[in-house]
Amino acid sequence: MTTLPACFASAAAGAPAALAARSRVYLPGTSESTHPSRLAQASRLALVASMQGGSRRDQALDLLAADALLTMALLVTASEQPAALLQVATGLRHEAMATG
Repeated sequence: MTTLPACFASAAAGAPAALAARSRVYLPGTSESTHPSRLAQASRLALVASMQGGSRRDQALDLLAADALLTMALLVTASEQPAALLQVATGLRHEAMATG
């Protein structure tokens, strides 16, 4: 099994450097057990940060990072467990609606 940093690096390949760097900031704050779960958790952290103070540029970058991390979570799921993609995507949607 790959490490989360390696998984992130693979998923972030080709992304703008500033977006990849900002997204990476949220990974250490995660504690879930699977890579997709940790990426989704990092996405939630970035989303919360985007709604807090700071410059509009920082808020926009955090919002883009939240989107990128959630997309990565789904991409990793599709790659590692394609049969679970619908269930994971549905779970993430329900989570977002419950906290939103």
